[in-house]
Order: sequence, then structure tokens, then C-alpha cells
Amino acid sequence: MTLNFSKFKTLRSRIFFFFVSLLLLVQFVAFWFVSMAIQNQEELRLKSELASASTIFETIFSTSRLTLNNFNQVSNRILAENFNDDTRSFLIALESFRNRVNADIAMSIDKSGLIKAQIIQESLMDDLTQRKIGPQQGLPFPYSLDWLSLEDGNKFYQIDKTIYQFSISEVNVGRETIGWIGFGRVLDDHLAYTFFKLSNFHINFYLSDSYPNKQEQCTLVGSSMEKNSMDYEKVANCQRIDDSFETSTPLTLGRLGAQQLTAVLYGSREDLLSTIKQRWLFLVALAGLTFVLSLLGAYLIAGSISRPVRTLVQQAKHISQGNYETSVELNDSSEFGQLADEFNQMQIAVLEREHEILHNSSHDPLTDLPNRNRLFKTLKKWREQGQINHAIFLIRINHIKAINESLGHSVGDQVIKVVSERLRNIKNIDLLSHLRTDEFVILVSQLSKASVIRWIEQITQAMETPYCADGMTLHLQTNIGVVLSSDSNDNPGNLIRMADSALQMARNQKQAFKLYDKSQDVDQAERLNLMNDLHNAIAENQLKLFYQPKLELATGKVTHVEALIRWFHPEKGMIPPDKFIPIAENTGQIDLLTLWVLEEAAKQHALWIKQGFVISIAINVSAQNLKNDKFFTSVNFILDQYDLNAKAIQLEVTESAVVDDPVTAIALLSKFKEFGMHLSIDDYGTGYSSLAQLKQLPVHELKIDMSFIQKLPDDEDDKIIVKSTIELAHNMGLSVVAEGVETKKGLDWLAAHDCEFIQGYYIARPQPAEEFIAWLKQSDYV
Repeated sequence: MTLNFSKFKTLRSRIFFFFVSLLLLVQFVAFWFVSMAIQNQEELRLKSELASASTIFETIFSTSRLTLNNFNQVSNRILAENFNDDTRSFLIALESFRNRVNADIAMSIDKSGLIKAQIIQESLMDDLTQRKIGPQQGLPFPYSLDWLSLEDGNKFYQIDKTIYQFSISEVNVGRETIGWIGFGRVLDDHLAYTFFKLSNFHINFYLSDSYPNKQEQCTLVGSSMEKNSMDYEKVANCQRIDDSFETSTPLTLGRLGAQQLTAVLYGSREDLLSTIKQRWLFLVALAGLTFVLSLLGAYLIAGSISRPVRTLVQQAKHISQGNYETSVELNDSSEFGQLADEFNQMQIAVLEREHEILHNSSHDPLTDLPNRNRLFKTLKKWREQGQINHAIFLIRINHIKAINESLGHSVGDQVIKVVSERLRNIKNIDLLSHLRTDEFVILVSQLSKASVIRWIEQITQAMETPYCADGMTLHLQTNIGVVLSSDSNDNPGNLIRMADSALQMARNQKQAFKLYDKSQDVDQAERLNLMNDLHNAIAENQLKLFYQPKLELATGKVTHVEALIRWFHPEKGMIPPDKFIPIAENTGQIDLLTLWVLEEAAKQHALWIKQGFVISIAINVSAQNLKNDKFFTSVNFILDQYDLNAKAIQLEVTESAVVDDPVTAIALLSKFKEFGMHLSIDDYGTGYSSLAQLKQLPVHELKIDMSFIQKLPDDEDDKIIVKSTIELAHNMGLSVVAEGVETKKGLDWLAAHDCEFIQGYYIARPQPAEEFIAWLKQSDYV
């Protein structure tokens, strides 16, 4: 038979006739070689099935790793808020996140390398599990801390003989790393059997120097085979099993120390080849038909598919390059047209999210003002442009914490918003930034020292109008730290630090603002050193009480003293109280310090009673002590411990301590008064208390500050102030102590105006207890 190709004039016809002839020839020849092909096909099928199973396992294993990594990144930002909680609270939070990701182990490591928390989930019978505290909780992390930061795709962690697929990430607060959080899933028989049920392939996990070739170099970690079978004994001894199983190439999962963790898949040849043997002829025919139909389909639809696909690929390249301006124009009513429409919608959504992310990265979510990132970028840009003459005003809103605690965070947030709106209304500022909760920064270019006051006045005027919230009138008080930059080497972080240093100085000195001075850095360094040393001062017996007598003018006797603390530093010598008391108040150590003074005074009073001296001792109380709800109980305990009555100890409180939180202070002082303790207002005249507050204070005594006493009776103004204060105190039923008496003329004038007690260098300087008693015995005041 002769074929005449000239009858088939079109290219499509010729290709069709050619492939039909070719397929007939191929099928005819194929039947002759089918028996030989079966054997080859069987081997290919075995390899293919094993390769597919290996791919499935690698996909599952990689997905598990990615799930742990992604969940870890999300969870550590939330767990950072609970990281420094007590162990029980943190374990509850950690267990909640472990349960969400279905991890078999969850643990946290603090920055010192100590395992802060460890939870392990173990598999029991019948798919039951139990959770328990891990054996390493409270122990040092067994690996080096450098291991925690390694950029290793697969990490594994071993406890005893159990190995976990592990993911760990840093826990950060701001820019500081405070620890690490890790989650893991166990590699064991249960995991292997789960994969076997999913894929019908057995799998074994090995830990070895290299895939098993010697028994002593290999350890079986987990297997899907039954433990009582002969095959299990072989794999447990790292031996290859017989030819009834097809074995995959070992899959390298990662490394655990110096050893390599691998997985090996086993497929039963009989199970894998049964389908091939039963359906071989059917598959051959089906493959042939599919091939023919595929050719025909490809010829018909290749052109219609390739065009829209090429268009979408081109648009994807544009988007990957950040070009969102063009869209896909595809006039097609099929799925490709719908895909093009969705592609355009996705492009719009990506652009909107990108703008939102960019905005949020540089703006505060509460006030929508530029944040620290934007501020630093602006300062850096100015420096690069040579614009070095500018001023930074760091503004802190006072009492935001108190507002949050008393009125709620919603009111506190509203106050912050009101402040931001008022600062926005100030004209001619270059940048207004919300640095953190209660701090704002105003950035002004081309500023001189002479114009600082004008800007301070504008800021103060913006805050003058009170804000009403929940029926309460809130006065918005601020402190401001100012730094002038004229040095191109000043980096943004250093400028903010200098502004913060000036701000802290303004707060400590109770001033509205403070201009940064380089000498403040020296003072700050000294404060930091004292802050660290103060921790050891009590334990190392570096503190000591000095006693200054109070003379009762009516009797001429000393029946009261004031206890004054002194710090004898081993290197710096004697440090006065005004240097370290503010540090103790700011660092939360003032409660411990006050209780130490109280106990030392109580101990000394008890000793003096045994020596025959009945002298009441006054101690100074800080504003922080009055906010401590346990302070009253602690005072009672110390008095009971030394068997003293309430009259043995007096409490002296400054006006400013009461002004900070008058409601809490008055409530606590009332309890002391009812208990029978003698209370005194110290340094009267230097604070900001009103007569209305003075009337409400449950005190017995008023101490006039030495600044009004030292020049008596020569200063007429001081005489008027002191005389009126004595009369006011007497009219309110209070006794009066004048401190700072240094001359006999001052003493006589005070006695003539009915002052009850005097205290000062004219009588005696503060002395240690032994020297005071020796002085008292030799004096006429006994």
C-alpha cells in the first residue's frame, strides 16, 4: 500500500496523519516488547512510588518546620509581655501557645542561658497524651547560646533519648533581647506510624555519623514497623532488610551535634507492583489513548492558553519590580478573564496594604503622629543634608500612670490624644512625634538659645486649659527637656538621650523645663554608679543612723530626736541623703530603705529604754511609702518585734509627699493616727500644699523649714512668716518645731513666740547613737 501525502494539504492534516501512522507502528512494536517492559516498568514504579513518598514526607516535614517557625514569630511578640511574669503564670501562657500549634515541647530560655520554663507532651495509649514540666526546667540550657541564633533551617533538640524537630526565636522588648522561645515536635514511633497510615510506606529515623554501615555508629530513633517483627529487629540494629522491601535513598533531615539525622522509607514490593500486574494492559491502552487525545488537545488549545498566560506572567514581573500603575487588560470571558480581574484586585489590595504598612511603621497607632522611626529618619536626613542647627523639645505628660490606674486606660488614651491635638496646633514646628506613651518630641530647625523660652511658653500655653473627663477636671502638667544641636556628629539616639537627661533633671528639680548641659552626663554616670552600689549598701552594713536632738523649750529637756540616715561608701566616703534618697525613690528601693531605718530606730529605742532614756525617735517617710498598702502592716510588725508602743516612733512626712496623692496619703496617715503614732509635717513652707489640704491632714505637729529660721530674728519677712505659721498651727491644734536654729537670738525669739520645740546646730549636730548619749549625759538637757 502506497501512501499519498499530497492528499493532506494542510499542516494540521499532515501532522495528524503522521502521528496516527507513528502511533500504530509504536503500538505494534510495543506488544512485542511488553514482557520486557513489564520488568523495567516495575522497577520504575518502585522508584517513582518511593520518590513520591519521599517528597510527601519532605513536604510534611518542611511544612511542620515552617508552621513552628511562623507560629514562633507570632507567639514571641505576645509572650514578650508575659516573659518576666512568675513561673506559674508564664507556664500557663506558654502552654496555651503550645496547645495551639500542637507542639510536643515548648520552652523558654532567659538571656542568662537558664531554662525558665519547659513543657513536654507525651503520647500514651489510645492516642491519649499527657503534659508535664520538662526535666530541664530551671537548669542551664545544654547547648551554647550561639546555637540559639544560628540561621539553621532545621534545628533538632534532644532530651535524654527523645529528639524533637525544633524552632526557636528571640524574644525582644524594644531592641533588647530578653530571651528565647522554642516549640518542637517529637520524632518517634508515633510520627513514623502516622506517616505509614497516610502513605502506606514504612519509615525509620536514624541518628548516625553517616547512614548506617556499622552497628555502633547508628541509633534507631523511631520506626513504623511492629516491634515484635523480625524486620524491626533488623532496622533496630541498623541492618538492611530483605528484598521483599524496596528501600529509598536516605533523606537527610539535619544534624544533631556531630551526628546526622536521616529518614529511610521502605515499600513492600508486592503491594506496590500488584496494581501494575493487574492493570498493565489497560494502562497501556489508556496511555495510548491519552497520548493521542493530549496531542489533539494541545494542538487546539495551546495558542488560546499561551497568550493570556504570557500576559499574566508579564504583569507579575511588573508587580515584583514594584510597578503597580499598569493593570491586566484581557478580553476573555473564561476563567482566564476572571483570573485577570482577580489579579487586578490583588494588585490594588497589595498596594493598599503596602501603603498601610509603610504608614504604620512610621506613625503611632494611638495619635497617628510620627513615631520614633520617623523622628530618627528625619534627624538623620537633616544631618546628611548639613542641617545641624536644630532643637529637640522632649515633653513628658505627668501623672498618666495615675490617670490610667484611677480613671482607666480609655481616659488615659483620650488625654494623650488631647495633648497631641494641642501640640499639633503649635505653628512653625518642623516635626511633632509621639515617642512613647506619655512622651512627645517637637523638632524645630534654625533655633537659638534665645528663642527657647518662646517655644517653652507656647508649649505651656497649649497645656494650660484643663481637660474634663468623667466629671473630673485634669490639669495637664508637663516637664520638658531641651537639647540644642549644632554638631554634625550628633546621632539621633544620642540627641534623644541628651534630651531625656535634661528632662529627668527638670523632674528632679521640679522645674518646668531644663536645657541640656554636658555636665549632666557626669551627674548621670555618678547616679548610675550609686544606683548599682545602693543594692549592696544595706547587706554590707554601709548605712548608719545619726540622731539630732529636739529641745522642748517649755522644759528645757531633750525628749525627742530625729533619725537621719548616712551612707558610708567604701570608696566614695560619706554620701549625703540628698544624693541617694532620690535614687532609692526612682528605683523602687525606698520601701526597703525606710523599713531599714525604722527597724534600726526601733532597735535603738529599745536599747535606750534599757539604759534609762525615754526618747521618741522621728523618721522621715517618702511619698512612695505612703503609696504602699503594706507599709502600715510592716510598721506594726517592727514595733511588735521590739515590744514598743506607738509613741516610740514618730513619722515625718513632707508636704510634697502628700501633694503627689493626697487621697491615699491622708487615708494611710489616718490609720497611723488611730493607731496612736505621732505624725508631723516636715519642711513646711517649701511644698505646694494648700490650707484646705493642711486642715485635712491627720497630723499632730508642724515643722517649719530651716530656710525661714536661720536668719531669725534679723529678717523681718521671715519673722512675719514664722509668727503667722506658729499662730496658724496653734489655732489648728498643732505643735510647732523650728528646724535650723543656729543662734541663741533665734532660740530666744522662738521661745518668746510660743514655739514648742527647736532643732538645729545651736543645740547639737546629728551624731551616732553612742556619741549622742555621751553628749546628752554631759548636757543640761537630761
